Amino acid sequence: MIESTQGNTSLPEDSIGNTASPEISDRNRKNGQALAKQRNTAKKTKRPKSDARHWQGRLFKNTFTRDGERQETADWCVRFSHQGRRETFNLDTPNAEAAAVRALKIYKTLMGAGWTAALVEHKPQAALVQPKPATIGAWAEAVRATADFRPSTFTTYLQSLRQIASEIEDIGDQPALNEDGTPKRDRKRRPVLMSRFNHKAGGRAAWAAKVDALPLSVFSPSAVQKWKLEYIDRAGNAPDARRRAENSAATLIRCARSLFSEKAREFAVEGLILPDPLPFAGVKLPKKGNTAYSSRIDAPSLIAKALTELTGEPFKIFTFGMFCGLRKGKSTC
Repeated sequence: MIESTQGNTSLPEDSIGNTASPEISDRNRKNGQALAKQRNTAKKTKRPKSDARHWQGRLFKNTFTRDGERQETADWCVRFSHQGRRETFNLDTPNAEAAAVRALKIYKTLMGAGWTAALVEHKPQAALVQPKPATIGAWAEAVRATADFRPSTFTTYLQSLRQIASEIEDIGDQPALNEDGTPKRDRKRRPVLMSRFNHKAGGRAAWAAKVDALPLSVFSPSAVQKWKLEYIDRAGNAPDARRRAENSAATLIRCARSLFSEKAREFAVEGLILPDPLPFAGVKLPKKGNTAYSSRIDAPSLIAKALTELTGEPFKIFTFGMFCGLRKGKSTC
């Protein structure tokens, strides 16, 4: 005897409450998954900059502090970075779609006519204040204030940048000054110079101020290339000395150009003009030689002689030095 299970069967219902068959429900589920996948793919699709929808995803609202509370502006903003300059534009509307259309218009003006035309048309108050070409000091302070470098790392980068600039422009020890600002002179009427390595007497500060006043244009590719070759040539013709000089030059260039990396430029370029091309652009680093340690001692011969010639404490010291790597000061303790 076959019992009917119709009364115990629970069929899924469709969106309007009607009972749907399992086949239809499964087909709807698959169609829904395909639609969701299509939507996810559409979200990830990159749109060209000539499409206003591209700029809609790059809108943001500026923040300000009032009565100790952080608040947002009502209107959308957009930020453009072009030719070493960065500017923020208020789009004067809280509507995202309208703001994206205005952002596209600014972008077209910027690409077609340049910064001056874009500022005059869309940000006239900024067009009145023309940014100046950045100096070493101004750029260093901008990077220090906006880039997330560790203090020790930033100091190393800045020291390398100043050293290269001072040697390119031949800036050495600075003259000591009297209270009235005139250079000090010794008994033979020669100017008294302050060592740039003397922090206490102010020599270091005077030298740094002189270097920081230089424009970033001193780091042209030809100037840096000439400095690099002269730096290496000062080491002479000895292979080891030249190898050390090449490694030092590469380290200095690598550290100095880090102040113009994407991370350093991200927020520091606003209000400052960087040279085009960027400092150190196109400069090739000297090839780094093999710095791995290569032992030149004949260990088997030394061990054989130690076994026949040394006893007691001298042999113990030899053993610690040869097999344990202890230095002379530690092996004799």
